[in-house]
Amino acid sequence: MVTSVTLFQRLSGQERNRIWEILEFVELADKASDAADSLSHGERQWLELGMLIASNPKLLLLDEPTTGMTEEGKRKTAELIRKIAKRHTVLLVEHDMHIVRQIGQRITVLHQGQLLAEGPIAPPDFGRAHAHRVGGGGLCAGPLRRRCVEAVR
Repeated sequence: MVTSVTLFQRLSGQERNRIWEILEFVELADKASDAADSLSHGERQWLELGMLIASNPKLLLLDEPTTGMTEEGKRKTAELIRKIAKRHTVLLVEHDMHIVRQIGQRITVLHQGQLLAEGPIAPPDFGRAHAHRVGGGGLCAGPLRRRCVEAVR
């Protein structure tokens, strides 16, 4: 990955250090000499997150970043997104409520573009017995449940 960057320009020491810092942050430093197409699906997602971080954005918009990953890949990605959220504002669009609970601090529930509810997310041990499936596939739980149910009726 690092080698392909240098095909088009010579990197300064500062730029090379920044690349290594990002590769370590996304836990891909040990894959630095590998071609991107040899990485697993999850590793490619982490590389893309690293490329986003490199541009030092004020806001990262992530649309279902764990789709197609193994459970371990999802766990590591959630961990990485939590680390990123300490440095950047992250807006996550995700339907997998297990991932949302791992990452989220606040949740906004939308249905057909309409705001249904917003607030703190239910704790991970809240359980499916207390969850209510909302039309369109969203899952609304905890303190948001009543407001979601009322809004969809």
